[in-house]
Amino acid sequence: MIMRTKVCFWPIIFCLLLGMTVPVSAGEKIFKIGGLAALQQGFGQSMQAGASVAVDEINAAGGVDGYKLQMVWYDDELSPSIGRTLAQRLVFNDHVDAILGCHASTVVLATADLMMQNQILDIAMGSAQKVTELNNPWIVRVRENDLLTGKVLANYMVDKAGLKKIAVIYQSDQYGMGGRDNLIAALAPKGLKLVAAEAHNSGDKDFTSQLLNVKKAGADGAVLISGVPDLGIMVKQARQLIPDVKIYMSSVGATKPFMDVAGEAANGTFAVVPYTETNPDPKVQKFIATFKAKFGTPPLDFFSGLSYDAIKMVAQAAKEAGGPANHVKMRDAFRAIKGYTGGTGLTYSVSSNGETIHELILITYEKLKQKVVMKVSGD
Repeated sequence: MIMRTKVCFWPIIFCLLLGMTVPVSAGEKIFKIGGLAALQQGFGQSMQAGASVAVDEINAAGGVDGYKLQMVWYDDELSPSIGRTLAQRLVFNDHVDAILGCHASTVVLATADLMMQNQILDIAMGSAQKVTELNNPWIVRVRENDLLTGKVLANYMVDKAGLKKIAVIYQSDQYGMGGRDNLIAALAPKGLKLVAAEAHNSGDKDFTSQLLNVKKAGADGAVLISGVPDLGIMVKQARQLIPDVKIYMSSVGATKPFMDVAGEAANGTFAVVPYTETNPDPKVQKFIATFKAKFGTPPLDFFSGLSYDAIKMVAQAAKEAGGPANHVKMRDAFRAIKGYTGGTGLTYSVSSNGETIHELILITYEKLKQKVVMKVSGD
């Protein structure tokens, strides 16, 4: 494994646990899964931690038909070129049976042909619609895609909240522009167009111009599509400049880094997420309790729950395939999964294009705590 200095967002002991490798006894049959993520960042560490909880549970129960699970993690630094090099290492040196990651779509796209050529199941965690458009039979995505986010937001804002004049402020990159376009597409069947679409650059600190244009357009709702810390700063300024406009966000708005910046300004805003620890679903609360027992802290963000579910599903697929050695059978078994419920509280059903998530959870903030409003379908 490539060793680099980690910037850890959780306790020191957690950093140490992430660096450990589960020992394997001589002669044991191994189901080896590769992991690609930005391990020096919160999302990557969250993926690694959630997956480790699932691996512990599966191995404690005897593994998969006598195979013990083992994960091999590499830090791809969110770089497509580094990610491809490390994916080659996982395939040709480590001889993995499947790969989990990355949470960056650019890395998924850079390694997609490698997965197909070598018949390795890639359980992707990036959200870009371009991943779906590849139509790669060796990629399944255990995360919401950006198009689904747009549909869920539109369905709730228009059909449930009754909003008529919707604006968007978006980051001027693939993530932001894609989110804008997906929202436009989702509103079109409802006979609505955006009343304002305002761009900003990553790293901006002043959003006065964009927010005042939203106000001038008479918007009753605004979707903010940005990263952190920008999103938190924007929400704080929105509270001052457009206090009567309902604020909606993608899953970035349900993360601790967002809350660290937004603070009290987050109260009353909404976000769509695949997981929240305030979900009373018993499976969610069981996952959280197990995670706390292992790390002494609740999951940091939704990537822990998604990775936990991904490992559980690939283990189920391997069992149905008679073990992980037959990659084609394992892939087909994974792609046949219907109605699987896991630690996120979502129900996963794999569609023909490899998507597994078709609904999201809408949360709002009350007294700085996430509160589940409802599950919203993308249909």
